[in-house]
Amino acid sequence: MMSSLIQKGWSQRSPRERLLIALALALAIPSGLYYGLWSPGVAAERSASDRSRLAASDLADAQSLSAMIRAQRAARASAAGETLTITLQEVSAQTGVQLLGADRDEAGLAITLASPSSAAVLAWIEIAGERTGLSLEALTIERASGAGVTARIRLSEGLI
Repeated sequence: MMSSLIQKGWSQRSPRERLLIALALALAIPSGLYYGLWSPGVAAERSASDRSRLAASDLADAQSLSAMIRAQRAARASAAGETLTITLQEVSAQTGVQLLGADRDEAGLAITLASPSSAAVLAWIEIAGERTGLSLEALTIERASGAGVTARIRLSEGLI
């Protein structure tokens, strides 16, 4: 039906009008395809390529920063460990308690002390907590074979 209408309209046109319509269609169809499909597709491809390069650059920057942050954290943790040991030794000297061992793990800090009395151990815990910000998690005090006591203490860092 539509085809017959087009044929009827085409046959009613003069040869000059038919030539002009054919030329217009010959120019309009390629132009429409180029500006409607090809050009936007090429622009989208360029845009995707540019975004991909930018994302790769951003990823490289993020990986570089991540490595730098990890290195700084490791250096800080090492320095903090040394500072913590020095602080614990100072507290031990101040309270007259002997620091036998201090081992750090994921759960916190395990400390072993030798002390002339349990009161000195409690004083050590209070001063160490104030100076380091660590909290008492567990405490075991046992009478030593000679004079004094041996204490096993677990300190934790809480929220970091």
